Amino acid sequence: MLPSRFGTGSDLPMVQELVKVSFTMGARRLGALIAIEREASLEEYVEPATRLDALVSQELLLSIFHPTSPLHDGAVVLQDGRLAAAQAFLPLSLSKNVSRVFGTRHRAAIGLTEATDAVVIIVSEERGTVSLVKEGVIVPMADANELRQKLQEIFQPVETPRVLGEEER
Repeated sequence: MLPSRFGTGSDLPMVQELVKVSFTMGARRLGALIAIEREASLEEYVEPATRLDALVSQELLLSIFHPTSPLHDGAVVLQDGRLAAAQAFLPLSLSKNVSRVFGTRHRAAIGLTEATDAVVIIVSEERGTVSLVKEGVIVPMADANELRQKLQEIFQPVETPRVLGEEER
């Protein structure tokens, strides 16, 4: 599970890496599927995949998703702010409402986010577009700033109201 502070403070470099690599891959027409664990465990998808336990970096993700890489099929899964696995196969959406223009990569992102609270970044190799998928809904990202903002909003820690002590009342 990602730390609740994902996208802020010490995890800001990881958000920056994800944003940068997503748009770099889009420009190069390299397809990618990046699943980010939240509260619901993605261990059932990590278990049969190729385990990595690595820092998130643009270089590593570009290497994984390069078409000649033996790891490029499937998704990468981020857990606890680290790249947990590559070659993860995600459940495909069975929804009849998914447009026919979407291929397996998009159906897998939708399927995972329908089954869990995970968030998925998709880079389309056909169109070079970057999209964010949450709760079964694909939202195309206009640019890196929009993706960064959305990730920070999603992973912003929930502020709990503070109860005033006797001396503060």
